[in-house]
Amino acid sequence: MRTQNGIQVSFISILLGMLSLHSSSRADTWIPGGAEDPKAFNASWHPTQYLHRFDQLPLQGSVENEHIPWADSYWPIQLGGMGYRWMDHHDSNVQIPQTSEERKRVFFEIHRYTKEELLALSPEARRKIITNLSPLEKFSIFKGDYNYSLVDHFQKDSDPSISYWQGYCHAWAPVSLHYPEPAPVVRTNPDGIEIPFGSADVKAVMIASYADRVKVSLNNFLDGFGRRVGNILKKIAGAPSQDKDAVYVGKRCGKRFMYPTTKIVNGQEQFTDYSDTNGMTNDDYIKSLGWFQEKAIALNYHPDGGPDPRNPDFINQVIQNMNDPSCSDVNAGAFHIIIANQLGIMKEGFQFDKTRDVEVWNQPAFRFDSSIVKWLNPDQSSTPGTEQVVQIKTRIYYADDTDYGWAFWFPTLPSLFSPDSNLMSEYDKYQKLLVNQGDIEKPGQYPEGIIDSSDYEYTLDLDSKKQIIGGSWISFDRPDFLWLFKKTQFTGEYKELNQVYEPIQLPDNQQQPRL
Repeated sequence: MRTQNGIQVSFISILLGMLSLHSSSRADTWIPGGAEDPKAFNASWHPTQYLHRFDQLPLQGSVENEHIPWADSYWPIQLGGMGYRWMDHHDSNVQIPQTSEERKRVFFEIHRYTKEELLALSPEARRKIITNLSPLEKFSIFKGDYNYSLVDHFQKDSDPSISYWQGYCHAWAPVSLHYPEPAPVVRTNPDGIEIPFGSADVKAVMIASYADRVKVSLNNFLDGFGRRVGNILKKIAGAPSQDKDAVYVGKRCGKRFMYPTTKIVNGQEQFTDYSDTNGMTNDDYIKSLGWFQEKAIALNYHPDGGPDPRNPDFINQVIQNMNDPSCSDVNAGAFHIIIANQLGIMKEGFQFDKTRDVEVWNQPAFRFDSSIVKWLNPDQSSTPGTEQVVQIKTRIYYADDTDYGWAFWFPTLPSLFSPDSNLMSEYDKYQKLLVNQGDIEKPGQYPEGIIDSSDYEYTLDLDSKKQIIGGSWISFDRPDFLWLFKKTQFTGEYKELNQVYEPIQLPDNQQQPRL
């Protein structure tokens, strides 16, 4: 045993935790019509006839190039969501306020320009001011709405004290799959006022147009992505609701895990809010918790919810959270059936929550690559009826959460021509921001950080007809849930978006190659 800061850290608890973990390693199947059933993706607007035979399913697949999703910010609620004046802070050296009081003053208590104030300015001064306004302010001015009703609408759901991870990824992920990336444009409103929209501005309004629709559809499932953590956790994770606009496979985990990595920010070591556990096995993760507990105590780290590292029973509490039935996540067999059919056969993307715990990080998936590791014989842990077991490694590719860009973040541009200098200037600034935040050690090469991938390892249980009937996870990482959302048009309060949205036009005689 080791004592640090008056707290006793027991490494025996690590062994106990590893033993308790084995109870959750048994292969599992899904109940027909239940939360894990791949048939849940069969909707009137998305008819499916999924193949289940492993030897009939491709091991690679991708959406068509024109449907590759675009990267964007998830528009954090604590910064005001799509009401965030990102151009005021679009610099790799700018430090975003850290306290809720500072964020409230900087991002919420801001002056809104009246029609009279804007018309009184010279065209040059007016353009400079409007360029730095938030996406929803720009769109309101374009509509001639100087009361900024959309800004008010979303500010009701915004809160400078809310957790950093809460935002609008639930709207970004589907709209980025449904519509090609928007180009920066300049539009003139009925009063003759020119409004310059950056690509990030148009994306934000597109995201806003989806936000309420998706939120209503997912309300019963997640209690609203844009609500406070305390309200979210009041819901008990269970079988997701199915409705006319959204379908889901998997269950929401309502428990907090811990992420055992640190980073250096301004010369100081601190814990990351969310770390990359890609490639970790369950046992690797369990073994790291002892180190995590010691380091957390040394750095006086207080996690946002979840077990307290200062509690001697911390490790077992984390493992209990992992083994909670709501955190079993998508069944491995159902996961493979969906990705092979959606991406390999139907060439369609989907959304998935890539984090296992209470945090929700929706990503738009567009490609997968699987490989067979080895064939195994069934054992006592296999799904009843299993004749063969195959171990699989899979990599899922998706558009990533990024900073904000006036140009655009289209993943295939470097394959077509030298990226525009304005785009690369923004990209370099974004890489410096990541370095300054301690998220990376050196700047990446485009399109690193614009597209990302997650690696999963699991086994599939096959019956005598080679049908996938179940599976189990080997990797610590696995998706929490998968979902689809029906494509919607820009109508109602967003009908003017049809006059603003303009897809990126690629150069003549250029064909988009696959990634």
